Amino acid sequence: KKSESSDVTVFEGKVVSEEDGKPIENAKITLFTINKIVSTHSSEDGTFSLKIPNNLIDNNNVIRVSYNAVKQKNRSIKAYETQDYVLSKKDLGEVQNILAETTLLFFGQVVIDMVIDNPIVIYNGEKIDYNEFKKAQDGKKSKCNLDNKDYYYFDMEAAVAIYGEEAQFGLYILTEKPI
Repeated sequence: KKSESSDVTVFEGKVVSEEDGKPIENAKITLFTINKIVSTHSSEDGTFSLKIPNNLIDNNNVIRVSYNAVKQKNRSIKAYETQDYVLSKKDLGEVQNILAETTLLFFGQVVIDMVIDNPIVIYNGEKIDYNEFKKAQDGKKSKCNLDNKDYYYFDMEAAVAIYGEEAQFGLYILTEKPI
């Protein structure tokens, strides 16, 4: 809904478990754009409210809901699948109910590295060479410095919504880690 000031849209909703309908506390709700990332967390009752500057809103907007810091109330630990949603301007103005899908927990590490073609890599709004990014990821000497940086990967649908057709093979957005 439009907020008191007309330069902000408030994106509101509730995050609940698909399995039992119970609210999920501390799910992270994030709007991604090429130049800016805005996020909030769900409260104890699963509700959230994210103030988004209207100049960041596009026809297609990518909202990622992740569950890395979810607070569990019972002893059975559940893991939920991070999901990306491509929402229209209209969708952002409506209250959204988000169903968190449970996922299997794996202990140990499974690495599957399948890159069909070069995804786009963006840092501070600028394109970075994917091969340099990949070298830095692999710990090799590179022009791309990943120290104190987080990066987020988006598959085709979300990548195209954020960056355009050129990102049809995926998109990485690099950001400075919060201090």
